[in-house]
Amino acid sequence: MLSYPEVYALLDDLTGRHVRRFAAPGWVMRTAGSIGDVVKRVYDYEYPVTRDSMEYMTRWPGATAERTTRELGVQFRAVADTYRDTLTWLYQAGHLSAVQVGNLAQPEVRM
Repeated sequence: MLSYPEVYALLDDLTGRHVRRFAAPGWVMRTAGSIGDVVKRVYDYEYPVTRDSMEYMTRWPGATAERTTRELGVQFRAVADTYRDTLTWLYQAGHLSAVQVGNLAQPEVRM
């Protein structure tokens, strides 16, 4: 489980770009989600900020896989690999632009 600053730093590193970010109090984000939910009942539009998503984003206590890895011997792949593969797929599927994924839009050179 990465903190938001850790995720931003990783995305900056993977893409070679500075991911836009801004800080806002949790209550502001939850309120924005609630307003979006009400407006969406009247006017159907794409709005990723919902009350539920903002509850998750602003109140998630975090998690650790330490016990799983210790007791079950499960090893997880590197988080950078997961983000790289996800962003590459989102780009290839047309959900993100080359500008948004930066360095990841470049074809990989395989040896």
